[in-house]
Amino acid sequence: MARGSRLGRLTLLAALALATPAAATPDGGVATPAPGTPSAADRYDMALRYFKQGDYRAALTEFEAAHRMTGRFEVLFNVAVTQRRLFRYHDAVRSFGRYLGEGGELVSAERRAEVEAEMAQIRGDSAEIMVIVVGAPARLELDDLPVVVDAGQALLVGSGRHVVRARRGAALAEKSIEVVAGEKQELMLEPRAPAPPQLTVVTRPVGATVIVDGVERGKSPWSGELRPGGHRVRARLGGWRDDSADVTLVLDEKRELVLELGKIKVTPWYGRWYVIGGAVVVAGAIGGGIWLATRPEEYGHVFTVP
Repeated sequence: MARGSRLGRLTLLAALALATPAAATPDGGVATPAPGTPSAADRYDMALRYFKQGDYRAALTEFEAAHRMTGRFEVLFNVAVTQRRLFRYHDAVRSFGRYLGEGGELVSAERRAEVEAEMAQIRGDSAEIMVIVVGAPARLELDDLPVVVDAGQALLVGSGRHVVRARRGAALAEKSIEVVAGEKQELMLEPRAPAPPQLTVVTRPVGATVIVDGVERGKSPWSGELRPGGHRVRARLGGWRDDSADVTLVLDEKRELVLELGKIKVTPWYGRWYVIGGAVVVAGAIGGGIWLATRPEEYGHVFTVP
């Protein structure tokens, strides 16, 4: 049988009687579900409708909710088929495996053979990524979705580019990888806590006082760690016009900021208005005195009143 001829031939278990287990109360009674709360059967029916409409993400959400409410292994079959439609190969194989394991002898020989053939088909159409996490165990994510990988097990992905992350508390490691079907690759991740942002301030001219959020930090060039978020940076130097800028920093970022201070134009003492004005007054006084001292003798009688 040619590869791909079985692809997608498994269909959902459409009819399934589901009942939500009643929760026991502290006094030994049975808790009654809140009025208006969808039952497991309601969830299952909604999932079927979403699946028929092609909304596989919504269908998967409802199937998973129905399984959490009932614990019925049969629902895992529909979960796996839906994950297969979403190209979540690793999750689909894992769900099919849980379906067979939890179902045991309740799964017919014919159904078991079909499921095992589908699992083999998915593996054949997938690439294998062996993820090695340095240090303590970490939570894995594939393309922004959590994924469970058992020890020694490879991560099954479709052809193309994928992002694999490992999280351990605040520590994070992330790598992008591109694969093709049938390929096997090894990926090493070492989660580490993100470092605070680091800002370097360079001024022209150098030696200016660097002020961050109203606090003097030192002379330029200056480097230091700041909290993530927005900051107001100012540079100040005598005889120069201040320059400032707003910056927004994120974790693990290293940023350099250049501030250009403008030269303040200083008027020489002899060009200032009060000096010039005073000089004019003094010059006028001197000129008047000289004129009085050198005027003709008869000139003083011109305005004489008889």
